Amino acid sequence: MEPDRSQPEWPPRSEPRPRPLDLSPTASPQPDLASALSRRWPLLIVGSVLVAALLLLIAALLPTPTYTVIVDGAAYQISTRAGTVAALLRELEITLGANDRASHDLDSAVEPGAVIRIDRARSVSLTVNGQTQVFQTALTQPAAILDRAGIRVRDTDTLLIDGLPTTASALDDWRQPVRRIELRQPLPLHVIDDGVRRTLRVAGPTVGEALFAAGITVYLADEVSVDLNTPVRADLEVTIQRAKAVSIQADGDLIRLRTQGATVADALIDAGIALMGLDYTRPAETTALRPGLTINVLRVTETFITQRETLPFAALEQPDASLPTGATRLIQAGENGLRQTRFRVRYENGVEVAREREQALLLSPPVDQIMAVGTGGT
Repeated sequence: MEPDRSQPEWPPRSEPRPRPLDLSPTASPQPDLASALSRRWPLLIVGSVLVAALLLLIAALLPTPTYTVIVDGAAYQISTRAGTVAALLRELEITLGANDRASHDLDSAVEPGAVIRIDRARSVSLTVNGQTQVFQTALTQPAAILDRAGIRVRDTDTLLIDGLPTTASALDDWRQPVRRIELRQPLPLHVIDDGVRRTLRVAGPTVGEALFAAGITVYLADEVSVDLNTPVRADLEVTIQRAKAVSIQADGDLIRLRTQGATVADALIDAGIALMGLDYTRPAETTALRPGLTINVLRVTETFITQRETLPFAALEQPDASLPTGATRLIQAGENGLRQTRFRVRYENGVEVAREREQALLLSPPVDQIMAVGTGGT
């Protein structure tokens, strides 16, 4: 007789429990799990390939983003799927120098349609009180360059941007990229002018320009202790030995000059005027110079002239008793004499000022006229 299996067996049989899966590093995979993975591995590979292909297809169907890159004012457009600014610049073969500046961080992602600006570093010359330094910077505005250099511009400073004078308040409005900045700060300059000492605060780059700006005129004949092209530095001392202003009247011309000479003779040398022969000056050549003195040069010439002078004869009467009274008879005809005289004549500036007789020679003496006058009566 078959046993009735509709009733539970009693006592119940104890079936073996499944063993827990050991996932420790040293444990070997269970045979059932390993076989399952080996069966599903090809499916996983195929799935990954399909997902990648799908992503590539989606990317190909999407429009390529367009970006604008501006390099020193020149604009370039590029369509790319580069994810960062650095990758985009590499596609354009744009290399940034150490001092170049980009508007976006190189590692940052860019939004489609973004405009990326690249400012190339330029050489900028910065001169402060005559000291010049040249550096590379992508900054274009003078205010930013001065701020980066740690220089503060005051209202009393003289500021030139690319040679054009400007003020501190106008720096923010400067639009053109700057190449050259010159800053002159007022410095104390001690000037001893013909013995008179004064202290100036000047912003001129050189001694000559500083003196000119202060209204101090330096003439060619003045002696200055330093070269006028010397850069101004704080507490520089400048001594000016003034030349004397004199006037010279010579050869019909009036010459005004300044001279460092001590005497009239020195002034004539500076003016290139030579005295020859009997020439002389008023005042004399040994006279000490003083400002405002007028010197007259007198050109002296001497010449000899010869003059002939007629010597009139004398008329004499001789009584003659043989002649009736009142009757006359010429006994000897009269003749004029002739005398030659040599004179020394002195001229000053073409005008005769003296005449001196040097020699007198009697060429022929006068012959008296003798007339007989009758005294014999009737």
